[in-house]
Amino acid sequence: MFFVVSGYLITQSLETSTTTANFIWKRVLRIYPGLIVSILITAVVIGPLVTSLPLSRYFSSTETYYYLTVIRLFPAYHFELPMAFNRLPGVFESNPIHLVNGSLWTLCYEVSFYGVLLVVARLGGFQHRRWLLIGTGLGWVIMLLIGPQLYGTNRVLPVLNLSPFETLNQGLFFAAGMLARLYRKQIRYNGRYAVLAVAVWLGTYWLTRFFPTLPLTAIRWVRYPALSYLVLYVSFLKGPLNRFGDKGDVSYGLYIYGFPLQQLLIQWLGTDVNAPLLIGLSIATTLPLAVLSWMWVEKPALKWKTWKTQQ
Repeated sequence: MFFVVSGYLITQSLETSTTTANFIWKRVLRIYPGLIVSILITAVVIGPLVTSLPLSRYFSSTETYYYLTVIRLFPAYHFELPMAFNRLPGVFESNPIHLVNGSLWTLCYEVSFYGVLLVVARLGGFQHRRWLLIGTGLGWVIMLLIGPQLYGTNRVLPVLNLSPFETLNQGLFFAAGMLARLYRKQIRYNGRYAVLAVAVWLGTYWLTRFFPTLPLTAIRWVRYPALSYLVLYVSFLKGPLNRFGDKGDVSYGLYIYGFPLQQLLIQWLGTDVNAPLLIGLSIATTLPLAVLSWMWVEKPALKWKTWKTQQ
């Protein structure tokens, strides 16, 4: 869902950007101010609040300051490996998962796709959409052929430190969003097609259960087009939720604060807390922070987005 929507919106942003520098500058302003403040709040407020160590030891530990390296976006890790950079000393040690903010692993992929999209656009890809469609189809075939071999491997792409499997996997969803934007005049979002997409997607699970000769990985044959269509169909539905973002965009704030606050709730309430209660409390605690992040950090930063246009 995240990468499909991102592929659509970032393509739209690139189409409306006046220059390459303007596009890059808008991406920097959208990601970094909120992320930096979130990391500092996590390390300086949440960490000391729950650490099992004395505060003097917590603030003198090199692990506390090593956590700040998440700002680099491309640290030497990928999601399948232990993420020492995403730990704070004595924090969430009693939780089933010890990570401070496990959501941030997607940012390095997101930023990488921005770069690929920018190169594709500057090479004339937006004017020759069929080649992007063919390229995405080839990526889909490659995933079908070697996806099982890539999954779970500890290898990472050099320099960027990205998992080959996740790069291809999430990249196909991002590409689906990009194509949906480029072919927006040709695509029709219809409830019957959405029901068909659900039936095909869930039906694949059923088929792999009752026909053992069909591998479970066959789900990948249909999930990229089916889930992408479903996400965009729901996104374009008209209704009261269309007004949700009128007062501000809290999506990024929910993303950067959700995980640490969920970890905080689990530490205080215990692992036996039921899911509906955890979901409700997570929304109730994260949403106010997301609103404050938008009002005090993200929105003021975005006022500078025309700076590169004026240079």
